[in-house]
Amino acid sequence: MGRPLRVLFVEDSEDDLQLAPGDRLLLYTDGITELPDPQGRAFGEERLLAFLERRPGQPLQALCDDLLAELRAFAAAGEPRDDITILALDWHGAPRPGPLA
Repeated sequence: MGRPLRVLFVEDSEDDLQLAPGDRLLLYTDGITELPDPQGRAFGEERLLAFLERRPGQPLQALCDDLLAELRAFAAAGEPRDDITILALDWHGAPRPGPLA
C-alpha cells in the first residue's frame, strides 16, 4: 500500500524538503484549492487532502487525471478563474554515480 500519507502545505518557502525513496510529491497552483463550485465555495485544501487520502499508491497519471475530473465535477462546468497546474512525482532516490545508460 505504500508509505503513510504525509502532507505539507507550503507557500513561497525557501526551506529544503528531504525526500526519501518511496515519497510522492504533488505540487499545484492555488487555482486548484481556490476553484469555486456554483455556490462560490472553494475546493480547498481539506477536499484536496481527502481526495489524496482515498488514492494511496495510485499511478501518478491516473491520480492527476482523476483530480482533474474531480475538479471539473466540483465546478459543475464552470470555467476556472485561475490556472490549474499539477506537477506530480514519485521519488525513487538519488541516482547512483557512474556513467549514464
